[in-house]
Amino acid sequence: MPYSDEELQFDPVVQTVVCPLCKETVRVGSGGTSNYAQHENKPKCKDARAKLILRGGQPKPKPKPNASIIGFLKPKATLVTSQASAIPRSHPIQSSFASEPITSQNLSQPYVPTEIQAAEANPALDLVSRLWNLVQRLPSSVPEASEDDALAIFAGDPQALNNATSASEDLWEEVINGMLKHSLGWGTETDIKNIIQRGARGVEGLLNFVEYFVESRGVNEALFEGKLTHLMDEMDKL
Repeated sequence: MPYSDEELQFDPVVQTVVCPLCKETVRVGSGGTSNYAQHENKPKCKDARAKLILRGGQPKPKPKPNASIIGFLKPKATLVTSQASAIPRSHPIQSSFASEPITSQNLSQPYVPTEIQAAEANPALDLVSRLWNLVQRLPSSVPEASEDDALAIFAGDPQALNNATSASEDLWEEVINGMLKHSLGWGTETDIKNIIQRGARGVEGLLNFVEYFVESRGVNEALFEGKLTHLMDEMDKL
């Protein structure tokens, strides 16, 4: 028998009806209630009707909403505006993280930890960076090295001295340590001032040598400190 839209509880938004026989919600599509007749003859409807009889005519109970949906439907707490916004900006706000009070002048600036500020102010915090900066700052009055000078042994391509099968620690003993001792001596007894000279046969070649083995071969730069600290201290005085 035909049913009216009211009897089928037709929902035009989601295009569904409720079958009066099996009490199931049925999607009828854009055809509306005219497509409902096909549902009555389908095994799904007949099976649902049989189960309905077993339940004493009661429709299938709807599943309980899960906790996540309940939590979603609960009213959300009202956002309380922080009292910090009420503090006049002319008064400094003490922060447990910042090294200085936050005032109206620096509230708009992102906080940068003291360690990072120091690194940005002085990029030469590691040995290679410090040596690079000292080489760049050498005054033009420093003479250019020749092939007979002490640091000329570093003028070649450092990759030619590399043994790809050796670990970085072994490279220090096999190659690096001996070359540094030969050119810079064993300690502070060498007259470093006469060794400091510009160019590829001077400190630039040494920088290229150190940079390659530290950055490309992973030799610990702390191993270089004993040999290069005295040299860099003297370069810093120029």
